[in-house]
Amino acid sequence: MDAKRIELFRKTNQEGTLIVDATLKEDGAIEIFFHDIGKTAENTWGNRDYERSLTIPKDKLGLFALALIGETFADDARALSKVENLCKAHDIPTSGFSF
Repeated sequence: MDAKRIELFRKTNQEGTLIVDATLKEDGAIEIFFHDIGKTAENTWGNRDYERSLTIPKDKLGLFALALIGETFADDARALSKVENLCKAHDIPTSGFSF
């Protein structure tokens, strides 16, 4: 499996750059990476270059997905349709039924 990356947030101004991205790593884990560069980083973290990451192991992604769905779509009667549309938009295969 090739690593895939998406940028979640980017802000650049005269004070510096803040980037947050997520990568599906070759081993199947997901890494979320935070990178703050510049004067704002120095004022906040005491260094002009601050990095932090969080890795969710492959064998825990099902639990993570369930938690994320619960947090994102709680109290939403359209949850199933929204998840279905999200999967379609990202070419994620699904199966299901209706009657």
